[in-house]
Amino acid sequence: AEVISTAFSRDGRTILTSSYDGTARLWDVETGEEIIRLIHPGWVFMAAFSPDEEYILTACQDAVVRLWNTETGELVRQYVGHTREVYSVAFSPDGAMIATGGWDGSVRVWDFATGRELHRFSEEPEGFYIVSFSPDGERLLAGGNENNAWMWNINTWQVIHRFVGHTAPVWSSAFSPDGTQVLTGGMDGTVRLWDTTTGDELRRYRGHSAGVAG
Repeated sequence: AEVISTAFSRDGRTILTSSYDGTARLWDVETGEEIIRLIHPGWVFMAAFSPDEEYILTACQDAVVRLWNTETGELVRQYVGHTREVYSVAFSPDGAMIATGGWDGSVRVWDFATGRELHRFSEEPEGFYIVSFSPDGERLLAGGNENNAWMWNINTWQVIHRFVGHTAPVWSSAFSPDGTQVLTGGMDGTVRLWDTTTGDELRRYRGHSAGVAG
């Protein structure tokens, strides 16, 4: 089945993948051998390493977010609260929080250690596709099904900016390394660069003949 997400470990020795086949898998780059297979009851839309790479976080079709031990493949914790498919997961840079984006119209922030839900954002009722923390861990970015991207302050839980311009769902978004800009990719085929201070669109990249999903 299709592979939906991929990620390298920091040392480049392993690869993490997730798939519509209901698994997330850890691979040895050099040998191509599968190291660990994490079985889920539905499609796995995303898998991500924790900052220290001791854990793997997965987003599943069954609305449950799961935390796994990278070394043993054992299930450590479940983050339960979403009511529909979870499309995206992200760790804060310090590993203290995780963020999840779901088709239930919410982005949720959780305490990593306890699994407790800290806050829920619901600005995009039709669902969220992608979530990411800023490099300083102070802001959270999400792309939604109602053609918007949102940026929130993690300390106050307030909206900082709503990035408006895409004419189709925003499936991809990311902070620049210094956190001063945001890049979004939409199903309208455009990629857009935004200023995180003003919220203004700085540049638009056209050329794709279909939606931009990654």
